[in-house]
Amino acid sequence: MKKRILSAISFVVIFSVVFCNVFTTHASSPNGDINSDGKVNSMDALIVLQYSVGLSVDIKNFRAGDVNGDMILNSVDALIILQVSVGLIKLEDYSSESTTPERTTKRITTTRKTTTELTTATPSAIYNALAPQRKFGFNGAYDWGSKFVNFYLSTIRIYFTYDNKDWLVEFWKGEYSASTVGCEVGFYYREHNQMALDTMGPDNLLYKSVENQDAMPVSMKLWQYEKSTDSTPIQKIDYSKHLCWWAADFETGLLENHRDQTTLVMLATIDFPTENMVNLVVNQLKEKGFIEGNIQSYNNYETYSVNSKSLTICWKNFKESKPN
Repeated sequence: MKKRILSAISFVVIFSVVFCNVFTTHASSPNGDINSDGKVNSMDALIVLQYSVGLSVDIKNFRAGDVNGDMILNSVDALIILQVSVGLIKLEDYSSESTTPERTTKRITTTRKTTTELTTATPSAIYNALAPQRKFGFNGAYDWGSKFVNFYLSTIRIYFTYDNKDWLVEFWKGEYSASTVGCEVGFYYREHNQMALDTMGPDNLLYKSVENQDAMPVSMKLWQYEKSTDSTPIQKIDYSKHLCWWAADFETGLLENHRDQTTLVMLATIDFPTENMVNLVVNQLKEKGFIEGNIQSYNNYETYSVNSKSLTICWKNFKESKPN
């Protein structure tokens, strides 16, 4: 688990530098600024996490890194620093269950709710805390630009209009930064604007991440054929159902050919709020060549199934064209 969390922090630090520089909070208080450079940012979180897994790092200010005051530097502190650096929480909003400097592993709480409960520093929680699209929005250029950070991804982009909003539901699978394989599901919307859709096209519009009240339960599985000649894939990810605005999970691994994501099979289930919404997504899947069927395992790819308001897809070969 520690290696996965370290990989997660490294992943988001690289992503932050390339797309958004490094997310930074200038703080009058030293809390969180473990490298004493006058800023609280994702580099501080990386140092804390490296220390927590036993790597040799230069700790200039131990107390600044122990942001929850439990006298332990660990991944919980790293996650809090990440949330502070992107403005999701303020240090003064944060409180631990212990007010005395005793060594403890008590569960932490925050005064601000997030879509994915950030009570433990899981890889998924770290991705959700630092994801730049949560703060800055999302459009097709992210997919196009992913190649510049060595993300080799296949995507399915589902656009539809519902409840006076233009929606984007997107699926991803692939290799990330020559270190991990993974899969994602994201939900985004904007106020309906038919003229913008007609003149610019949905790929070129900026969508915002759904608000917490519009988050949806998502579960995912990912299998990998480590060699194209393998008859049976290895299961890499089993992401249990969570209420998400963006579901993401990654595991150490490489593709045999990083430009070929067909060696990955993704299965995802989403519980939508209404059957009408499911039908709109299904219509788009049909246009992309998916067929309705009984999904039992990774062998039932390019297939979808519907159970009331729940949609499951199994995906292997389809690859969305690049945004125009």
